Amino acid sequence: MALRPLLVFIFVLLNPTFRGQSAQVFEREEPETRIFHKCKGSNLTLYEPDDEVTVLHVFVFYGRESLASSSVPATGLFEKRLTVDNNGRVTLTNLTSDDLGRYRVEVQAEDKITHNIRLIIKAQCLLKAGYMWYLGTCLKLSTKEVNYVTAKVNCQADGAHLYDIKSPVLDEERVRFAVKQAGLSLSIHIWLGGNDLEVEGDYRWSDGTPLSSSSKLWATGQPDDGDGGQDCIFLYVTYLKFVLYDDGCSFHMHYLCQYDVRRKTDSPVW
Repeated sequence: MALRPLLVFIFVLLNPTFRGQSAQVFEREEPETRIFHKCKGSNLTLYEPDDEVTVLHVFVFYGRESLASSSVPATGLFEKRLTVDNNGRVTLTNLTSDDLGRYRVEVQAEDKITHNIRLIIKAQCLLKAGYMWYLGTCLKLSTKEVNYVTAKVNCQADGAHLYDIKSPVLDEERVRFAVKQAGLSLSIHIWLGGNDLEVEGDYRWSDGTPLSSSSKLWATGQPDDGDGGQDCIFLYVTYLKFVLYDDGCSFHMHYLCQYDVRRKTDSPVW
């Protein structure tokens, strides 16, 4: 499922040391240059137009695997997503979280220079509009209040899930940041991913990780299950408090979605 990003940060290093097979017919390589790309949307410009340079061919590699080529049809990851305009602009389009990783790009030009680019697509918020990237996590806080089931379904529609608290110190910073960015008051009730809907008293986060009823995250006297129907967990946040409560799932509250960005674990040889 292709997800459009809110904001993508890309680092590109032009590296003169690589000697690819296709570069052998060219006389020299571009001197080392460091470039920082900050782009909005899902398209990344790899090479800007230059009136003095005519781009002949562009190749994208992951290790030795060809992912795209401007001259030979590719069946790899970037198939049909590598474009070279008539003015020489080179673009990768429709980036998604599946594209995170390290790549090598060769731009072969008519001036007999091969521009070798080390491309690192970092784990930023390659998501639908409304998500933000903060402290290594993609998240979105709703400005509307809904019941627990609706909150869960809305997050799942984005390929996300209700937020799980796994690292309390970092999570508190993330949530407070999300509240501030959403322009909401810092006295707020937020549905989270935890509940004991399957087994009474057995609280679990969205991924099945247990949440002990003796955890220090709970407010004093919680969880208490009220009248026997308090199965869903919400977070109460104020300037001084960051604590969990159990409550009836039918109540309407804000909710926080979390999108788990997938990462490539292997590192190809450039």
